[in-house]
Amino acid sequence: MAPSIYEDLRADEHDMLDPGDIEERAAMAIDEENLSARYQDYELHEDLFDGHESRLTTESTAFLAQQVKKKPHKSSGRDRRSKGGNKSKWLSRSPRMLDDDGDDDVPASLLIEEEEEGGGPSRPAGQQQSPRPAKVAPVADTATQNAQARWAAVQEQQRLHEDIGPTRPKPVLPKPGVFSASRKERAMWMWINVTNLDRFMGEIYAYYRGAGIWPICLDRLLNLLRIVFVATFTTFLTQCVDYSKIRHSTSMSQIVVPQCTKNMSGMPNFAIWLLVLYLIYQSILDIVDISRLRRMQDFYLYLLEIPESDMQTISWQEIVARLMNLRDSNPILADKVSPALRHFMGTQSKQRLDAHDIANRLMRKENYLIALFNKEILDLTLPIPFFRNRQLFSRTIQWNLNFCILDFIFTPEGQIQQLVLKDSKRRQLSDALRSRFLFAGLMNIICAPVIVLYTLIVYFFQYFNEYHKNPAALGSRQYTPLAEWKFREFNELPHLFDNRVNMSYPFASRYVEQFPKIMTVQIARFIAFVAGGIVSILAMASIIDPELFLGFEITPDRTVLFYLGVMGTLWAVAHGAVPPDNQVFDPEYALRNVIDYTHYMPKQWQDRLHTDEVKREFAELYQMKIVIFLEEVLSIIFTPLVLWFSLPKCSDRIIDFFREFTVHVDGLGYVCSFAVFDFKKGVGGGSAAPPGATNAAEGLRDEYYSTKHGKMAASYYGFLDNYATNPKTGIPGHIPPGIKH
Repeated sequence: MAPSIYEDLRADEHDMLDPGDIEERAAMAIDEENLSARYQDYELHEDLFDGHESRLTTESTAFLAQQVKKKPHKSSGRDRRSKGGNKSKWLSRSPRMLDDDGDDDVPASLLIEEEEEGGGPSRPAGQQQSPRPAKVAPVADTATQNAQARWAAVQEQQRLHEDIGPTRPKPVLPKPGVFSASRKERAMWMWINVTNLDRFMGEIYAYYRGAGIWPICLDRLLNLLRIVFVATFTTFLTQCVDYSKIRHSTSMSQIVVPQCTKNMSGMPNFAIWLLVLYLIYQSILDIVDISRLRRMQDFYLYLLEIPESDMQTISWQEIVARLMNLRDSNPILADKVSPALRHFMGTQSKQRLDAHDIANRLMRKENYLIALFNKEILDLTLPIPFFRNRQLFSRTIQWNLNFCILDFIFTPEGQIQQLVLKDSKRRQLSDALRSRFLFAGLMNIICAPVIVLYTLIVYFFQYFNEYHKNPAALGSRQYTPLAEWKFREFNELPHLFDNRVNMSYPFASRYVEQFPKIMTVQIARFIAFVAGGIVSILAMASIIDPELFLGFEITPDRTVLFYLGVMGTLWAVAHGAVPPDNQVFDPEYALRNVIDYTHYMPKQWQDRLHTDEVKREFAELYQMKIVIFLEEVLSIIFTPLVLWFSLPKCSDRIIDFFREFTVHVDGLGYVCSFAVFDFKKGVGGGSAAPPGATNAAEGLRDEYYSTKHGKMAASYYGFLDNYATNPKTGIPGHIPPGIKH
């Protein structure tokens, strides 16, 4: 029986190094197992370091397999001199991910080979090597001295040890009394011992979005209290009120069931106990997490020099600039390591901590989702007659996509599973992904009743009072969840996206309001006139004799107050459908303002912004809130169908997408290829085809490896707009003409 793909994934994770070091997991770190081998000074011959620099990429160790075949001699921690020609000291195989890469290369500065016979002093047979001195003895040649200086920096950066033990890098242990040190020293110790920059940058960004420790703690407390209120109030209304006594009662005590909780059936009791256990568990997690928040507060206060009072007003660009200053303030990073060596080492370090690097780390997963929606790889159509061309996407489906795809493709540390990038595992991965879709559909059926009930209750409590006071709010609109993913750009953080899209709402509403049908406006004006007349007469009568008239029944069991509410609501809705008399009709101008902020303009919209067809397409992206809510509720019911019948059809394409659109960046790891911006060359619409591609085959390849609707170019220029205009972030390159300042 063939092993499960999950067993292969677990075995692949087990073979990796420390899961905290992301670049070690990606097989991109310097081979510490070989770096820890001991060498004598006479072994560091000038021919060994030729001064050539090289990028440390996934191909940097492929030559080892060839040399192992040619020279099966193994080293057990200390390389022994052998008779004959040169033999590489670096025979220990470093972690590999891709077995089929051919053009592999190793930095020459890391190659240490035996001297030719007679080239160095001999060592008596059987004599052990003495421990290697802390620093390499100088050699006369200038190039060799430079190479040795780089080698010493690498040694210091990688923390080589005398003993040859496990190669898992461990955090620096605190010195005695470190926890009794000042808060600034503890913050610096935390910064120095960061081993997972993705997770740490996520904590920094979450703290910024939360606006500090106290707003975060208050928000968590209020969320728990909201759950308690919803559960308590719902239980009271459903279990503790005798509705048959309401007509004949005058006080609350007459209709309340005494000790109602004792008479509840088994299911409500089970739900209450389950809720209590969840509240206790979540409270413990929140209390334990306070210590981490305090450390993050110290990090902001003492290292970034941002007090708690400034957390609500400081910009993210300023925080990025201060992170870069903190990176440069490290003497090892700023002084002892040259820029070329920084580029060469390619490790999970803080040396590349710029705005582009931080954005890629924070959005490593989201960038893939943005590309999946942009290239229309996900099949989200409803497998129901008459609805097969309608896409269903909601928050519920987004949660399922995170579970089925992202949790499967990525490791818990946020890196892509190594087997995903192997073409030989395509079929197994696709079958496993298809099974996850089926399992998620089953779990949605089990949880659907509870989720639907909770969603209805929360929405009712949240919006009923608003709609009651302002009935016109029923016609208010917002962008659908699918539209938001279509509008999102690569490396655009959530708060920057929210700011950009929120600025488009006034223009979007103005655009939609300019398209009512003439007959619809005429009918709305008539309804508003009739309803307004009835409301005005009833209101005047109520003012003349309120005690008598408010209790007067116009129809059986329907008083004046009832009709005042109904007619008032009808008038507000009809009046809201009538455009203002002074409104200027120019839909093309309004839609262009929307496009300026959403950066979304399909090719079929070109020169057709005034047409009703474009308006219908835009209306699908910009719908009424009540419709979005109904779709959210219905999606809980129909999500299993999408997971069972629609998404499994595209599982092969999903696996191919992650394999074909993943690239490695030194010092950053594996990221979506569309999220890598070349600030020196710029970007040309997201196309990956050569300039001279004219035939059909090259055209199809160009289309396959490029984004739709100019997403790549919009993301690039949007990133420059957010960061390049702030000189502190230090983004290289120029600002193109026409970009907003």
